[in-house]
Amino acid sequence: IATPGSVYALHATTNLSQPWQPVSGQPATFTTTNNSLAVTLPINTVARFFQVVRLDTQGPQIYQTSPLNNSIGVSQQAVLQAWLSDETGVNTNSIVFAIGTNPPVTLHDPRLAWSTNGVLTYTPGTNEVLGALGQTVTVSLSAADTLGNLTTNFTWNFQLALPTVLSSNIVFLGSG
Repeated sequence: IATPGSVYALHATTNLSQPWQPVSGQPATFTTTNNSLAVTLPINTVARFFQVVRLDTQGPQIYQTSPLNNSIGVSQQAVLQAWLSDETGVNTNSIVFAIGTNPPVTLHDPRLAWSTNGVLTYTPGTNEVLGALGQTVTVSLSAADTLGNLTTNFTWNFQLALPTVLSSNIVFLGSG
């Protein structure tokens, strides 16, 4: 199924046991108006086989975060995670991660780690907090894939736990 706005290339081969080669005049952009890719090719006596290949022109996709976007009551020392995917792979040297107005960090910072299954993890240092109690924190993430396609300034927000309120006049109703 073609995706509107994606870029596709037409590949051909004269022998299915040989590699596919791009057909000149490509890539073609899928359009939503006619749902078709069109190419005019000269007819010759050689049999040819064709395939349509979607080209990777988008940066990595961030498909899950922890805490979730718009979470409330998050610990001041919560571990932050983002799950990234890209069909060509993520260029880990391009990852830039920032919490609030703090300076951005890269994988050279020991608090930030990358796993082979595409999970980026930020673990706050000892005595480090993500923000003040009750504060809404914005996390931003930028990363490129191995082809150089960039995802810039992906953000998600969460609210840190509220401060404890002490009171001497609390009434408890109920059994027990």
